[in-house]
Amino acid sequence: MPDKDLLSWRPSTIRWQQLNPDGTKYALLQGSREAAGKQFTYAMLFPPGFVGRAHRHSEDLRIAVVRGELFLGMGSKVSRRKMKRFPKGSYLLVPAGAPHYETTKKTTVVISTAIGPWVTTQEPT
Repeated sequence: MPDKDLLSWRPSTIRWQQLNPDGTKYALLQGSREAAGKQFTYAMLFPPGFVGRAHRHSEDLRIAVVRGELFLGMGSKVSRRKMKRFPKGSYLLVPAGAPHYETTKKTTVVISTAIGPWVTTQEPT
């Protein structure tokens, strides 16, 4: 079997591929979001004061907080009192189809894995 190269990332070395109007940044680190039944890994940077809309995903989402802290709540409507704080080093599993939302107080980076094909659906406001 041929040798394979090690892939690794740190929050400071991620090459951001997409800057969104809400200030978030996205990078696909490994795999493809569209490949059926295949795992992929991506990173998201959330700026300080980010408030996300409630949304859901087609597959389970595994999240590792690698910088800052993520505040995540479950449900279709954003409610700060329902949110829980997840500092750097936290690992979360958001079940497929479960509506959720996130906010930040400081710059936060997460690395997440899921299975394709990956669909995100915004909850009605």
